[in-house]
Amino acid sequence: MKQKVNKITETQLLVDFPIKSTVDGWYFRASETSNNCWKVEGQNQWGNKLSRTGNDPIVLQQELEKIAAQIEKEIK
Repeated sequence: MKQKVNKITETQLLVDFPIKSTVDGWYFRASETSNNCWKVEGQNQWGNKLSRTGNDPIVLQQELEKIAAQIEKEIK
């Protein structure tokens, strides 16, 4: 059964994902899960989520932004 998905506002997303992406509608957060091990998570305004773990949060976010851009391209 299909359910209606409401668009999440930027204000709501920024509470949990404080890093605004270069890709419109996407927001990220980075957390160090253990010594020099990072988890970067992203979400868009429609509830789609991405995550990656590794040693460099900047590189991880860049990788996720590329994936987010591909997702947005496919959606439109």
